[in-house]
Amino acid sequence: MRRSPRAWLLCVALVWGCGPGYDDDTVRARSAALMDELHARGLFNGAVVLGRDGVVLYEGAWGEANREAGLRFTTHTPVDGASLAKTFTAGALWVLADEGRLDLDAPVTRYVAEFPHAETTVRQLLSHSAGLGEWDDPAGLSNLQLVERLRTRSSRPEFAPGTRMRYCNACYDVLAAVIERVSGQRYDEFLRARFFEPLAMDSTFLRPARLTDWRGTRTLGYRRVNNATQVFDVEDDEAFYGSANLYLSARDLHAWATSFYARPILPERTFGPALDAARFANGERSAINYLSWYTHPDSARYVYSGDWRGFHHEVYWDPTRRISIVWVTNDLHAKPLPAELTRALIDIMEGREFAEITAPATDGTSAELDAEAAGGTFTLPSVGRVRVDASGPLPMVVAGNRRAHECFVLDRRTCFIPDLDVTLRFSDLRDGRFRSLRWLSTFESLVGDREP
Repeated sequence: MRRSPRAWLLCVALVWGCGPGYDDDTVRARSAALMDELHARGLFNGAVVLGRDGVVLYEGAWGEANREAGLRFTTHTPVDGASLAKTFTAGALWVLADEGRLDLDAPVTRYVAEFPHAETTVRQLLSHSAGLGEWDDPAGLSNLQLVERLRTRSSRPEFAPGTRMRYCNACYDVLAAVIERVSGQRYDEFLRARFFEPLAMDSTFLRPARLTDWRGTRTLGYRRVNNATQVFDVEDDEAFYGSANLYLSARDLHAWATSFYARPILPERTFGPALDAARFANGERSAINYLSWYTHPDSARYVYSGDWRGFHHEVYWDPTRRISIVWVTNDLHAKPLPAELTRALIDIMEGREFAEITAPATDGTSAELDAEAAGGTFTLPSVGRVRVDASGPLPMVVAGNRRAHECFVLDRRTCFIPDLDVTLRFSDLRDGRFRSLRWLSTFESLVGDREP
């Protein structure tokens, strides 16, 4: 008799327990000390919730959600969740599939006839492998209007669907239209009935397109330039959803994270297949599973982030150790700080010392990677050879035997690979060449040297 995926995870948890972690009081004290220090250094403004076995172990909030209005942050303060909306869109599709109302391997046109690519399947949208480009200017356009725009852009995808991955916001906007056609409900109504209300996610809602239609005081986004705080807020007139535009609090995101390991909300029989990472025709294994969570390649650990304008948030859950970590902020600090923060909180919960969190540059310098200094090959433990070609509009990075991935430039020393959720940080500039490369994600922190 086969064990269900959740039963297997429970067996692992019983064997592993909580690992060598500190007692709860020590976790609380060390977490509070870390977050107080970061806030005092000007490196964190927002809220944190740590959970074990579905119960809040530690929570706290620092700073202001709206400085102009004097609105303080709490763990119930809603923030623009950005790409975290994708995890809800993916979950909704699996609910519909479990009920027999949706076939993930059916063509998208079965459900949204306006979609222009007849051979593309729902699963290919879900796995970021549909070959759709991003929207040029989506302001004021609904999801179906964006689908219609695909017709005028190109009669064919940018690459053969299912052959490889490229992180795709547009895919999830199309999927929201699929959910509405299949369910007969508005996207947010379906999510509320299936997820928000059962999990008591009382602070979660779909934002109005126009900011003038907002009720109450809104959480604003900020950034720091030359030690001064500037408003760096969301765009106005965004009527689309699926890929973004859900507002959620840290407490609500804690409820969502724990629903995957402590309070089941998704149907049992679909949970295992949904956790699988996609494999593509080129042999590549996706870093993201079919529930839209980045997955550790060797173990059951999951993370996803939302990052838009001044907002950045991360949600991490580990069903073997039965822990979850949520933090939200409206005061953007550049990578690699987000991954360093999540890694530090993981270390605290698992009973280890954590690495010092570095302050990123805030001098407002142009985001142009020093291409000549960065180009070349580096060798990193476990990853192998990392080849960087920074000669084009976007640096291209080949790690090990993987294909080339776009690396989006953050500053003269840093770029980010969304396909892998990895930040590359170059250092040790000598004779016009960076000699060292750091590979950083929530799961790994690796440093390697340039090859001769």
